[in-house]
Amino acid sequence: MQHLAVRTGQELPAWAKDKYVKTLEMQCGICESVSYQLWSPILETEQSAVDGQMRWLSRYLERSCIRDAGAHPNWFLTPDRPESV
Repeated sequence: MQHLAVRTGQELPAWAKDKYVKTLEMQCGICESVSYQLWSPILETEQSAVDGQMRWLSRYLERSCIRDAGAHPNWFLTPDRPESV
């Protein structure tokens, strides 16, 4: 199932409020000026699922950062199976 990355300081989208729980926070390792909270589906909070999403999010931020905090989106869904990405 897809997890949700929400930029710290931004509101959780209304459609996700009853479906997701916050599991971790991660800073962009490139610009170091933006961090994201990883929100997991309520039924997908086991550590192995969260760890896979964390690894994917870290790689995604490294690949997509252009050292401009304004270029980071406010939120986005992660892939359903991050280990295959």
